[in-house]
Amino acid sequence: MSKASATRPVDLDRPSEDPVLVDVPERPYLMIDGKGGPDEPEHAAAIAALSP
Repeated sequence: MSKASATRPVDLDRPSEDPVLVDVPERPYLMIDGKGGPDEPEHAAAIAALSP
């Protein structure tokens, strides 16, 4: 198993054909917490609040 380096960039959002060790950088993210499915009004309101 090889280790990815700056000379061989790795696309972290796609699978690799061969196993590779990578250092995954921190990434910002948002989370919607709650109950129910995505077709419920509470979910739609939470999504709407993210992009006013």
